[in-house]
Amino acid sequence: MGDSSHERDLVVVGSGAGGMTAAIAAALAGQSVIVLEKMPFYGGATAISGGGVWIPANAVLARAGVVDSLAKARTYMDLTVGDHVAPERKQRYLEAGPRLVDEFEQRTKWVRWTYMRGYPDYYPELPGGFGEGRSIEPELLEAEALGPDLALMAPPIAAMGYKGLVITASDFHDLNMVMRTWPGKRAAVRVLMRTLKGKFGGSTKLTAGRALTGRLRLALRDLDVPIWLSSPLLGLETEGAEGAEKVVGVRTERDGTPTAVRARKGVILAAGGFSRSQEMRDRFHRKPSRAEWTMAPEGQSGDAIELGLGLGAGLDLMDKVWGQPSTMLPTEDGDLRPQHLLAERSSPSTLVVDGSGQRYQNEALPYPDFVEGMYERHGGTEAIPSWMVFDQRAKNRYLVLRTLPRQPFPKHWIEGGYVKRAPTIDGLALQIGVPPEKLMATLRRYNQLAAAGHDDDFGKGDSAYDRYYGDPTLPNPCLHPIDQAPFYAIAVYPTETSTKGGLMVDEWARVLREDGSPIEGLHATGNTAAPVMGNTYTGPGATIGPAMVYGYVAAKYLAGAREI
Repeated sequence: MGDSSHERDLVVVGSGAGGMTAAIAAALAGQSVIVLEKMPFYGGATAISGGGVWIPANAVLARAGVVDSLAKARTYMDLTVGDHVAPERKQRYLEAGPRLVDEFEQRTKWVRWTYMRGYPDYYPELPGGFGEGRSIEPELLEAEALGPDLALMAPPIAAMGYKGLVITASDFHDLNMVMRTWPGKRAAVRVLMRTLKGKFGGSTKLTAGRALTGRLRLALRDLDVPIWLSSPLLGLETEGAEGAEKVVGVRTERDGTPTAVRARKGVILAAGGFSRSQEMRDRFHRKPSRAEWTMAPEGQSGDAIELGLGLGAGLDLMDKVWGQPSTMLPTEDGDLRPQHLLAERSSPSTLVVDGSGQRYQNEALPYPDFVEGMYERHGGTEAIPSWMVFDQRAKNRYLVLRTLPRQPFPKHWIEGGYVKRAPTIDGLALQIGVPPEKLMATLRRYNQLAAAGHDDDFGKGDSAYDRYYGDPTLPNPCLHPIDQAPFYAIAVYPTETSTKGGLMVDEWARVLREDGSPIEGLHATGNTAAPVMGNTYTGPGATIGPAMVYGYVAAKYLAGAREI
């Protein structure tokens, strides 16, 4: 399989949070390890994410005064995830997560987090749920610390975020209320000063997923763990009889040359999902499902899942995605990119209608639930796309489509038809192709509910999660009449951060055959593996958290540590 220079204890495929965590854990356990990355840059989906991590009962929460416990978190996961995921797998996640946080903070110089105070679990009213949240995010990182590795990090997506602003998830929450609250105004000053310091003071800060990616990369660098870029996974090397194979290495390509890397102890697949493969989407997904609707970076074409499948691995939840209702935003380069609608859906002066002009669910639902609702509605009524309707008051008061309050929409958005605008509801209905009388009746009903202060139809504003991005100056932070002309509408699509389904794994992240037996030497984490969250999403960072934890678990298992 190649000379000794291409032999390691562990081979990790993929350089997102799951893969880099696995490599760090392996190196800390005294193992030789290498990371292979298909793309010419590292970071994967993590580098373009919000960077949140959902790991209950960890030391960061404790330092912030949050009283959490594994028992509370287990109660919450049992109620949200349910029986779809084996109890021992959920338990391993809950037990290993805090140990990961402890070990990386104590044994690396770089991996540091801060509490995302106030960002609720997505079902906070359930037993074990937290209205104040239990998610953490990476501390800001000086970009200069990365040196030449900064240029090799996966670039941000043009449609994501505010160009040039250095903003954290907590900043974004407060900044949405810049016209309404003092915390919003303080956030604006904080973000502006931080951004100006980076621009003129030579101290650029990385935030969110880029900060997490950078911190993990720096830890790998300190541990002398190499990342081979532009090195796709071309095959898995095995030994043993068919149906009882042991994975002993990988085939890749380096600098255009076919290369084999032997793995003395095992291979960890952390190569993401299959968002960019239209063929796999057509094979596994509900319709419609389009590759251009994904926020996942280029390269996530399901290669690792297909190779696992070729060894007899079982699959789970392949028809599901990490749903994110979005608009297809025109970018400066003339492309269309999904821009998720997060705060906008909780806005009190915003509603969403289907093709008949009717509301059909709570606009402020957790984003995976909202996408599920779109598909359920689409079965009987045209709901893909749906339409988000709002008025000038919403535009004047809140952040909308990454524009600041009172900031006009770009001229080409209006002229090109991306944003529909009309002085009357009837005129807006004609532009979006819904019956004017139906849309008028929907607005009339919504305004009546807003005046009363409660959404009797769908409960918008009932949950602490709904209210997180709402307007705290209103009796119901998520309800206000929509009656100030002109009126606007944009199309809403069921996009995703990534596909959800993948290879079946056990509590040690071992890839399982359809009969439940493990494929020796093969582990998987992140969106290459079927999720420990099952068909739900417990809170902010419930994809990155499990990706990291099971990368950690897999590395520890292969290093011989079974006590976690």
